[in-house]
Amino acid sequence: MDKKISIIIPTYNGETRNNGKYLKEAIESVLNQTYKNLELIIINDGSTDLTESICKQYTDKRIKYIYQKNKGLSAARNTGILNSTGIYITFLDDDDIFYKDKLLEQYIFIQKHNADVVYSFTDRIDENSKLLTKLHYKYSGDLLEKLLYNNILNSPASILLSRKAINKVGFFKEYLKSCEDWDYWIRLSSKYSFYCIEKPLVGYRIHSSSQMSRNREKMEFYDFVVLMENLMELNIEDKDKYLHNLYKKFTKIDYGVRDFERFRRNYKIASTYGSHSLEWVLKYWLMHFPPIFKSIYFVYDRIKK
Repeated sequence: MDKKISIIIPTYNGETRNNGKYLKEAIESVLNQTYKNLELIIINDGSTDLTESICKQYTDKRIKYIYQKNKGLSAARNTGILNSTGIYITFLDDDDIFYKDKLLEQYIFIQKHNADVVYSFTDRIDENSKLLTKLHYKYSGDLLEKLLYNNILNSPASILLSRKAINKVGFFKEYLKSCEDWDYWIRLSSKYSFYCIEKPLVGYRIHSSSQMSRNREKMEFYDFVVLMENLMELNIEDKDKYLHNLYKKFTKIDYGVRDFERFRRNYKIASTYGSHSLEWVLKYWLMHFPPIFKSIYFVYDRIKK
């Protein structure tokens, strides 16, 4: 007999975005799966619009609807985990979609390979679910090093986890207000091998009200926090290599920023974790204040050569 899969959809003011169209499409993409032994857990994270009325339009007995006071995305996912009964668990944001064979293909794969973590390719889609770009990373095995460089999974919807893995890794960190999924994949990769199904099984929606477009500064800050926390906690021999990559990544994100308070904060955080060469310091300042320091770095670079 097929084992039950739990799908967790956290939503906050899902009705507000495009009159609830994205939320409806997310829910229906689960209910229309070719794999039928599932439960859909919708966590209404304190919405102040008509999200509840949209959710309650669906009378499928496989749906479990839960309302909680607003606590954030990580807390909503954790509530979903606590209320799930499936042997396997996956996540779906309220503006993304599963393709119809997503659960079936991942279930067959995870059973065949006795795996605990499987993910798939991801499509970036627009407001009308039309393909924009393809995100086709195809790494398998020990992905800890790759995940410390970049969140190669792209969308939480692309992954399917065993309950054993969830129990081993624990919950999402609720104090992370962004990049919480990346943090979870890093922690997961320190304990389990990842498998990749090399075809797109989910659609990750890009739209004007998406979290990425509205919260760039918040994301870059938590991007830094996630990497630094995991580097300090993990038993990695060559931490300097990852720290160096972290600094490069962080300065690239901050390119062109002229807000001195952000510069001061970011530089102070970075400096806490190691000394830097003169080249690094000059590059950092140049990244933030190109008009002032461009000539200084140009001279330094010429001398170095």
